[in-house]
Amino acid sequence: MADSTFEKGSGGHRDGPAEIHVRNIHFDAIKDLDMRNWHSGNPVLSQFFNGLSIMFPDGEAFFVNSVRNYAKDIKDPSLKAHVKGFMTQESIHSREHEIYNDALIEQKLPAKPLLNANKKGLDWAARHFPKSSQLADTCAAEHFTAILADMLLTDERFMGGAPKEMADLWRWHAIEETEHKAVAFDVFQATHPGLKGYLIRTGTMLFTAIGFPFGMMLNMLVLLYGAGDLFKFKAWAEALKWFWISPAFMPRLFLRILPYFKPGFHPWQEQNYHFVEEWNRAHADEEAEDGSYNGVVTAA
Repeated sequence: MADSTFEKGSGGHRDGPAEIHVRNIHFDAIKDLDMRNWHSGNPVLSQFFNGLSIMFPDGEAFFVNSVRNYAKDIKDPSLKAHVKGFMTQESIHSREHEIYNDALIEQKLPAKPLLNANKKGLDWAARHFPKSSQLADTCAAEHFTAILADMLLTDERFMGGAPKEMADLWRWHAIEETEHKAVAFDVFQATHPGLKGYLIRTGTMLFTAIGFPFGMMLNMLVLLYGAGDLFKFKAWAEALKWFWISPAFMPRLFLRILPYFKPGFHPWQEQNYHFVEEWNRAHADEEAEDGSYNGVVTAA
């Protein structure tokens, strides 16, 4: 197959953002919510998102480190700036989801052992997997989070039953996952071009396509069990409809993984940057305490 099929990252970011913005926002108000039933009064849906939150702090630290491993190899100044923005955004995500997860612990949900297991698994991967596989895993996981973000932003049913405080957090996170969805991918393409790079990133996705949903569901089940809600059959009936029929979370998630396996795939081939632009316009007059809200990150 011709080398042109397996494209090296161009540095142009395929019609993605010219800049990555830092939105240093705090969501402390979620601590006052009932973390067992915040989504539509349904414990299954609530614990699904809670379980996803448990994956984020250490997961995003792993993503940042996997990209940082290749920072010195990046020559394109635009991509350098994107990497800096990606790292800053992910560090703020980790901070806010740590607050979220602390609320789970304070409300006597078994988040702590799940957090510990997640950290141990990621620490093991960081010690034993080659750096190329760590970056490929980040690319795959970022594709998952980009799909989740797009579903949340395009279909109001995903957060329709959530209180404003929680919906705001998840929509902010979705906006930033959308904005930086190609950064790790562009770093991988720039440092692992050609057929070998394609095989590494797609082979890694095969494992991530199993491990990521498994982790989400395992966390959800453990949290439900700890809350005493595992056998609430009415809640399960409503949640299974939500997962498989309307809004059909699971089929939509897995179908949208498939384009990742195409030679020449790029995250911005699915163009949804308008969500970021709309969010920026709606919040243009707001500023965080340190002045960094909506600030543009530039390369050092």
